[in-house]
Amino acid sequence: MYRLVRFWLKTACVFFILGLLTGLYLKGASLFGWPAAWSLVQAHTHVLLVGFMLMLIIDLLATRMFPRLLEEPATRPGPGGGRHPARPTGR
Repeated sequence: MYRLVRFWLKTACVFFILGLLTGLYLKGASLFGWPAAWSLVQAHTHVLLVGFMLMLIIDLLATRMFPRLLEEPATRPGPGGGRHPARPTGR
């Protein structure tokens, strides 16, 4: 797995855990009467939707929908099963 893709996955997991913890705090605030500001609800929604979902979508796009863009170098099978560059260097 590529370093950037791993970074996106780890960042998505961090955002998910942060959103989960804020959600648990908000639920505890409603059950036990703990103080919670309205901005915490907005932050919880923002962290889950923008942070977690966006990072997950970027990861899915990068690894599943466009896998050829990540390959280095671009090659295609040649005659006899060998491999050679996809684009010829000369004319």
